[in-house]
This record gives sequence, C-alpha cells and structure tokens, in this order.
Amino acid sequence: MFDPDARDQSTTILVTGPGVHTLTWTVTENGCSASDEAIITFHDPAIGLTVDAGPDQVLEAVNSSLVEAMVPAGVSVHWSVLSGSGSISEPQAPGTMVTSLSTGTNLLLVNATLGECPAGSDTLRIDVKDFFIPAGFSPNADGVNDMFVITGMGNYPGSGFHVFNRWGQEVYGHDSYDNSWDGSARNGVSLPDDTYFYTLNLSDAGSYNGYIVIKR
Repeated sequence: MFDPDARDQSTTILVTGPGVHTLTWTVTENGCSASDEAIITFHDPAIGLTVDAGPDQVLEAVNSSLVEAMVPAGVSVHWSVLSGSGSISEPQAPGTMVTSLSTGTNLLLVNATLGECPAGSDTLRIDVKDFFIPAGFSPNADGVNDMFVITGMGNYPGSGFHVFNRWGQEVYGHDSYDNSWDGSARNGVSLPDDTYFYTLNLSDAGSYNGYIVIKR
C-alpha cells in the first residue's frame, strides 16, 4: 500500500492489488502522540462478490424468522422475495427479520453490490409447516413414525396431552407433551393396535380433541 502524502489529513490510498490493508494515522505534538487504525478492503473488480444467504430453514407453526447473510464488508445489500410471501423488516441490512411467511415454501434472494464489482447473489429457502396433529402412527421400532409427533409442538410448552381407550380409560398422559409418546401405556407396556382418543390443551392457544390409530 502506498499513499502520496502521509502527512496530509486527507489523502489518496493506492494499492498494488486487492486485499485487506490496515492504515494507521498518528498525530504527534509537543512530545505526545495518539494514533488510530482503519481497515480498508480492496476488492478485485474482475471477480464477483461472494454472498451466502445462510442455511435453509424449516419452521414449525411460526411464520417469522431472522435471516443473516454473509457478505464482504462495505457492500450494499438488498433482500427480496422470489416466491411465497414475506415482509422484510430491513431489506438493506445483511441481518433482518422476515415476517408474514406463507405456509409451504418461501424463497428469498439477497443481492450484494459494490461499485464496479460484478454483483453477487444467493437464495434462501424457508419451509413453513402448519400446526398438524396426525391421525395415527406405527410404533414398531423400525425408525420410521415410531413416535406420535405433533408438528409445531415445541412452540407450546406446558401443553397437556392425554390419551384414552374406547372405554374412556386414560392410558397415557403428559402435562407438557414433548412428542415422545411411543405407543406405550403408563406402565411401559405397548398398547394394542386400536383406535384411541385424545385431548390436547395447548398453552394459551385453545384445545383439540380427536382420535389416534395405532397400527404396527
């Protein structure tokens, strides 16, 4: 790095190639001195900007999320929605909240520009799953569908889930259900294949009643 006049408070910095450079400015007077540093990044105008919109996301029963793009320092950023829906709080910020996402797949685009450098861009996929209670499951220890998983349950801690047989006897209950029921009764014995009935009382979000089929 080279500057034409290191004693001038305002000067032009010249570099021989792209890279990160540290500029130190020192002021001396009457034997006392003070200094400060500025880090200057020079990008090669022939090479496009590297942009990373972040890992794809899967949301359960919520329609807002924080998105954070990794971009070089000093670039201008713009987020936009390619498909689906979403309201971007700060489109010109690398990190921003996106609200009002639609159920299903939403595709976002982040663009980065800097002077004459070729623009860079990347996409981010956000899949939003609606709250869903399955009508049955197969707890046969094959690693597939072995637990009774309610999509979005993690957003409602402290929710009571209780299961009854066809005679109205409670066979399973959990006052803060965490998607861990494996088809066993309270005593740990596997319940027979049959149709059961449940009540689900969500914390501050109403209640549900329905049936569950256990079929191994």
